[in-house]
Amino acid sequence: MAAFQRPSRVALILLALILALVFVILAFAARPAPTALAPAREAAAPTEAPAAQVMAALPIAGSGAPASAPADSATLLGLGAAPASAPPASADAQSAQGWGSWVELPGAAITSAPAAVSWGGGRIDVFARGSSGEVVQNARDGNGGWTGWATPSELRGLVLRSAPSCASYAVNRINCVALREGYDGVHQFWWDGQRWGRNDLGGDASSAPAIVAWGGGRLSVLVRNFNGTVIHRYWQPGLADWSPPNWEPLGNNIPIFSAPACSSRAAGIIDCFAVGSGGLLMQLYYDETVAWGGRWVGWSQLPANATTQSNATPSVVGTNPLLLDVFVRGLDMRLYQLTYNGQWQRPALVDNRTAVTLVTGPGCARVGTSRIDCLGQFIDPQRDAYLGLTPLLAVSSQNRR
Repeated sequence: MAAFQRPSRVALILLALILALVFVILAFAARPAPTALAPAREAAAPTEAPAAQVMAALPIAGSGAPASAPADSATLLGLGAAPASAPPASADAQSAQGWGSWVELPGAAITSAPAAVSWGGGRIDVFARGSSGEVVQNARDGNGGWTGWATPSELRGLVLRSAPSCASYAVNRINCVALREGYDGVHQFWWDGQRWGRNDLGGDASSAPAIVAWGGGRLSVLVRNFNGTVIHRYWQPGLADWSPPNWEPLGNNIPIFSAPACSSRAAGIIDCFAVGSGGLLMQLYYDETVAWGGRWVGWSQLPANATTQSNATPSVVGTNPLLLDVFVRGLDMRLYQLTYNGQWQRPALVDNRTAVTLVTGPGCARVGTSRIDCLGQFIDPQRDAYLGLTPLLAVSSQNRR
């Protein structure tokens, strides 16, 4: 019989490593599944959540049919509009002050983030992609009732594949942009005070576009292209067409991971925000009112005290040169407000409830001179219907004048 040979030291080490690896694999397999709504903060830069989970997900150009609504779970809500009734969030603020309660805005199955726009005192129009993919509209004048969700007759057959974005450059005028089925670029639809019209604006788009009115009848449209960076065109009275003829790149070729969102604090100023690397909110701005004006600056991260992580397109509301509010869905799927009032303030939580989950980016607008209204789509475990955010019109504020 052959003599027993003692295993070599190398063989013993290899055996120990194999046993350790098997133990790690078994221990990992036995772990409970992580909670779906608690993304890790150290995760890589997020994109919009999948359409089946978050209906504001940014569709890639050329993608298929609009996202369907999650069965028996999503709810479109509206938030009472009085952030303006209290001072901007202080550096140690934990909750935004002056907001009312989320209120149902029923009557339609919504499959995108909402877009809110105001073209006159007390007037707010809300647009979204409906269950058929067509754009739906709801509106309210002052303290009156909502008109109810409906597709404008001139826009029937227009099937969207992104959330819309809307702006108003004059009373009773609305310009909206979105991506449409069968087209890789940006599509525009507008209200001229009597009827709706629409046309294509070109570009190669990989996100929902953003539109902003910034004084003197001027409009700018920004969108993320297939390189992940932002491109831009603008329109102003006297131009025969949108300019430049070919979309121009902005933002120093820095990629973004959400659609852009833009607003104007005053004529000649544009502020845009988007989710950047690491999920951090970034700003791109244009200001022709200063000595070095007439050029775009950014993208750049916000100061440390205002640093915010998000995984959805933000919403921006400008009031005056020294007052700007940015609304974001945090990684905990709740709504936060960031205020600039000459300097950036600490993010403030708008709604303390933990049971209601924001599944889209918000859509916010300044209504009149003293009120902000926000809308968003939620999963409410206690409700099955689609709901919408309805402003509480009784509150106004000097702080948003």
